[in-house]
Amino acid sequence: MKDFAGLLEKEIKLQQQGDRKALDRKSKTGVSVADLQETIKRLDQTNAAEAGTPNTDPVFLSRQEVTSAAQSALQRVMLERRTDLVNSPGALRPGSDPITDISVTDDGGSDDLFTRFGPADLGWASVLLALAVRGSRGPHPFNPNPAPLCRIANNARVILLADWGTGIPRARKVAAAARSFLEAADAQGVEVHVIHLGDVYYSGWESEYDEHFLPFWPVREDEAARFGSWNLNANHDMYSGGYGYFDHLLSKPQFSRQGKSSFFRLENDHWQILALDTAHKDFALQGNQAEWVAACRREAAGKKALLMSHHQPFSLYEETPPDIMDSLRNAKVFEGPPITGWFWGHEHRCVFYDSRDGIKYGRCVGHSGVPVFLTSAAAPRGVSYEFGDWLVGTMPKLARFGFVVLDFDGGRIHAQYLNEDSVPHNLEDLS
Repeated sequence: MKDFAGLLEKEIKLQQQGDRKALDRKSKTGVSVADLQETIKRLDQTNAAEAGTPNTDPVFLSRQEVTSAAQSALQRVMLERRTDLVNSPGALRPGSDPITDISVTDDGGSDDLFTRFGPADLGWASVLLALAVRGSRGPHPFNPNPAPLCRIANNARVILLADWGTGIPRARKVAAAARSFLEAADAQGVEVHVIHLGDVYYSGWESEYDEHFLPFWPVREDEAARFGSWNLNANHDMYSGGYGYFDHLLSKPQFSRQGKSSFFRLENDHWQILALDTAHKDFALQGNQAEWVAACRREAAGKKALLMSHHQPFSLYEETPPDIMDSLRNAKVFEGPPITGWFWGHEHRCVFYDSRDGIKYGRCVGHSGVPVFLTSAAAPRGVSYEFGDWLVGTMPKLARFGFVVLDFDGGRIHAQYLNEDSVPHNLEDLS
């Protein structure tokens, strides 16, 4: 990250000197000297925020916008301009590698990636970073209108993935497993919807949806009218301003039911699913979402409700701002018909919370696509279950990925919590 500041300074000088290649990059991207200068300022702020932050996972996924944008920029340049630096298998083999199936080629032991890029490639990396930072300064406008109400069958199947958009082999394996549950239900004439609770890495660029998400999504484009596809906004989707999410992903046929809205409602005779955008404004409910939840509950006071979001409403594992819950309380959501359950991601684990804060079933299920080490700590008090399976042969132990299948049955939901090999590790009825 510190090296990037030097690259940006160099690109500024090249533009000011009238360098032909630098001016060509400016022409193609619109990145000006002012954009480059602003990115340097943001880099300094980010480096201060990152300093001293421990990384205990096998991959590094920052929660800082600029750091994530730097990762996106480097990956983009390597995959588009310097394929000689990338080792990649000839065919995709889901599950064959515990973390990823591509790597940086070995150049004799050097660990300095920048020395292996040419001047033009480094220029493109700096310009792409500045372009992403400019996008994050002006986020995509929030759509204040919820998606049109989607009526679902009383026996519908809903499949949940969360923090899945890495595109790595085991994430593809999760998608293939989810697909098998989709096909099994479809063979029995059961309606199916697939919901992603958000995060496409590193920064929600259009190219990252095209490479990490869409090719492996369980619903094909030509099946858009047959199966429901839904995707929530998340912090990594917003690190580039949310343009890839709102303008690219939500324009795909599979996601047409969302109407380019980041919050939506699925409903049958017994249940409501109310899915929220907690990322356009980080860890908060942008616009009138809290009032919308309250109104939806008043309209269907006799129905049970599930909330869904990317961010957690509460946590016993990391500090969580109170804004989401405060907004719902201020809208008097918890004074009306009760909320039966809430599913969320963000934290890359699968955890069942005891009943709390008016939520009977609080479930963190953000374990669909990000490699993390298996925790050895005991679950905190207030947690009734924590998924603790690991990949045999890994040391330190890598936690298995997973997903959730919800089968609606009148006033009950039969929930299956499955690992990446489609093996159930927990079952429960929500009622």
